[in-house]
Amino acid sequence: MRVLLIAEACNPEWPSVPLVGFNFFNALRDVADITLVTHVRNQAALLRHPAPPEKVAFVDSDRLAAPAYRLAELLTLGRGLGWTTKQALMWGPYLYFEHLVWRRFGRALKAGEYDLVHRVTPLSPTYASPLASWTEVPFILGPLNGGLPWPRGATRTRLAELEFLSYFREAYRVLPYVRQTYQRAAAVLCGSRYTLSALPPAIRRKAVYLPENGIDPERFSAAGRRPPGRIHPPRILFAGRLVPYKGADVVLDAFASSPRLRSTAELFIVGDGPQRPALHAQTARLGIARHVCFTGRLPQADVVEHFRAASVFAFPSLREFGGGVVLEAMACGLPAVVLDRGGPAELITPDTGVALPVGDRAARVSALRSALEDLLAGPERLDAMSRACAARVAAEFTWARKARRIADVHQALGVRASAASWHRRSPPGTVHG
Repeated sequence: MRVLLIAEACNPEWPSVPLVGFNFFNALRDVADITLVTHVRNQAALLRHPAPPEKVAFVDSDRLAAPAYRLAELLTLGRGLGWTTKQALMWGPYLYFEHLVWRRFGRALKAGEYDLVHRVTPLSPTYASPLASWTEVPFILGPLNGGLPWPRGATRTRLAELEFLSYFREAYRVLPYVRQTYQRAAAVLCGSRYTLSALPPAIRRKAVYLPENGIDPERFSAAGRRPPGRIHPPRILFAGRLVPYKGADVVLDAFASSPRLRSTAELFIVGDGPQRPALHAQTARLGIARHVCFTGRLPQADVVEHFRAASVFAFPSLREFGGGVVLEAMACGLPAVVLDRGGPAELITPDTGVALPVGDRAARVSALRSALEDLLAGPERLDAMSRACAARVAAEFTWARKARRIADVHQALGVRASAASWHRRSPPGTVHG
């Protein structure tokens, strides 16, 4: 299939959405004839990659994107918070990006030089794609992910995240091109079950559930790790951005409130962010500083080594869309304790981790403490879960497997489009079997 792949964010050297965009592109070019369209900000990193794109177009929309980004940083205090505000301010610049893509590829699309258009990033369901209305070529969206509501009782965390605009998120439905985007899309890939459930029924009928994140087995594997039940002292690991909704403070309280954990285990906090000074102060206040190690932000290879050296992964994030870090931990044979909400809960099973009920903060601390105590008290169970983690990821969540599933969707749409074109070209009175 000749696919025009739109990934405004596509960067092998940046985390989160840009890395997801790159991983999808990198996997799909093994199963399709891909022409990548991305922002010029990704050019240097893509060309530095050991396997740079062969067919790529770099689009410069910074005329609108750059001032919008600066305004977003100003309004969110430059602290890596206020996700909804940033998404809202980049909405208009993204439409401008697709306008530039149409100017560059509109003639080729009209001439039938591509079988499909697939927009991978942005991942947010709130972003419209005018191209879906401008071209007759089958158009695919996704994987889309996001919009998971804040749980009840999380107002303090929500405001600490500067998520004031999230109260008005649903207003995106009346913005230009949104309705047409979903109506014109030939297929919609959904990266989470919540995103799938939030689609209107008519759109849901052409949607495919496909978890957002995947794993490169060459980077994330359990090769060489010690069975987690045999690690002494037992090591509890948290890894992620140090922001309120991720729950590192909940992990600290759970650890500190357990005499058993304080006397037998150690806790590693991997990552950095605006909450780090407060977490250091909390650690000192709780009297657990000698049991806790803050590593700061680390290169990916070092994070992998921490996964392999840990006994259990504690990640009580309140509002995680994809949960890629949970998948990375599992690939390294590390069982996870997460909240029964959002992406992480969709990745684990009872054989590979523990999903805790979402209650108020005190309830989350208590449930996490109990889960960690139970897991560390049963080394045989922990070792069995470790093996199941690695096996589950290898069977279902490699990028190669995802690429094959998407290629099946591409092929089905291509056959359907060819059949429709043949019907249109057939003379009146032709009987089709």
